[in-house]
Amino acid sequence: MVQIIVVLSILSVLGKVCGLLVTNTLDLKYRNFRNHSRSVLRDKVRESGRRYYASFKDYPFVVLGFGQLQWRGRLFTAAALSKTWVITCAHCTERIRGPQIWYAGFDKPLNDNSPSVKVLDIFLHPNFYSYMELPDKWSMDNDISLLRTEPINEHVFGVLCSTDYTSLLGLAVTYVASGITANSEETVTRLLDVADAAIVNCHDTFRGFNRHLMCATPKCQERTIVADAGDSGSPLFFEGKIVGIFSYFFYNEFLVRNAYTPISPYLDWISHVIKNNTVPDKT
Repeated sequence: MVQIIVVLSILSVLGKVCGLLVTNTLDLKYRNFRNHSRSVLRDKVRESGRRYYASFKDYPFVVLGFGQLQWRGRLFTAAALSKTWVITCAHCTERIRGPQIWYAGFDKPLNDNSPSVKVLDIFLHPNFYSYMELPDKWSMDNDISLLRTEPINEHVFGVLCSTDYTSLLGLAVTYVASGITANSEETVTRLLDVADAAIVNCHDTFRGFNRHLMCATPKCQERTIVADAGDSGSPLFFEGKIVGIFSYFFYNEFLVRNAYTPISPYLDWISHVIKNNTVPDKT
């Protein structure tokens, strides 16, 4: 009996060790897979006439957010709706310190002289919350926020789409973001990352407890295109209008799902916040 217990104990230890090795191997495999997708597939400027990268001049209302008192990189992406209002995700603005919006001059590295404005007020959706759904996987619900800023000297702004997001299933959309786009950061980080996608069903496991969520997946031949650092809050476009705000993603070798907070369920909240908190322009 003692020998049997000893054997079982040894097998249990070996099982845990092997499981750990397999897990680490899979994690390394997925990291290598993701690095490949970033550095090879997305380094192509054109393929079959489709653009992978675009100038900020093509999307002048796509702006960048960063914290003045913390990491001074591209912390999140956002969309300017007017001279003093910007829309983005909530999870990037919940605890940010000294937030600013960088809205022009992307041909040069971010510095103290870069065209930027201070964020004066942050309005998180009142029902926003984040939670750990799976190990190392965060999910966000009502992940949307509005930022009131100093006046932005830009006359082109994004337009929100009022179409019910549940009616967009299967339709083509365009993903635009400004986060890290490849390993060769020196040549591409000052460009917008653009990808074509389609609206698909959100799997129940991926959806979690989210009431409102829309999922987009890239074309089959571009299935390795996934979001990355700094992409949070970026707009999703349907027929040139903003239909969603990027929240989080899931991917493996066979499946890519980018999750967006849809605009249509929050139009009343957006209108209410802007209407009741806009300060008259004194100029």
